[in-house]
Amino acid sequence: MKNHVRTLIEQRRWPEFDVDISELRLVIDYQRKNGVDRTLTLDIVDYPGEWAARSAAAQQEFEQWSTESLALSRERSARVAG
Repeated sequence: MKNHVRTLIEQRRWPEFDVDISELRLVIDYQRKNGVDRTLTLDIVDYPGEWAARSAAAQQEFEQWSTESLALSRERSARVAG
């Protein structure tokens, strides 16, 4: 168990400054109504708060950042699919 998790669970104390990026991948297998088996992969990335404060998201309103992020994601998906 990582030290920051142990601190949270055992000592019930928020961890000290963290410079590590934490990642979690969830792979969800499911079946659509039409019987087709599918897999959804969800990657969750947690950046240190200090990084987030300096990111583009901190410099914009959430709606603007979200719209731009979705547009970039769709562009990349289209390039991969094409």
